[in-house]
Amino acid sequence: MVRRIRAAGFVHAVHESVGYQTRDLLEAKRSECSADGGDFVLRVDAGMVASDWTMQFLADILAAPADHAAAMRCGGRLRRERGGIKA
Repeated sequence: MVRRIRAAGFVHAVHESVGYQTRDLLEAKRSECSADGGDFVLRVDAGMVASDWTMQFLADILAAPADHAAAMRCGGRLRRERGGIKA
């Protein structure tokens, strides 16, 4: 990282890091389980779901679809409302 990095560049790097860590974890799990790989769907929830770029990046590097429910996209807002927390 360089000193003059902007927030958008930092966020981009974080999202890529999550993608590569997910891929590494999946590869380790496959090697331990001696699984053939087969077809799978990555189920995603939480904050990263809000980023279409991140979901596409995950799908591309894992060669698998990234599935997320539409209700998960507004989970934080719903949790705040139910908890009485003002945004």
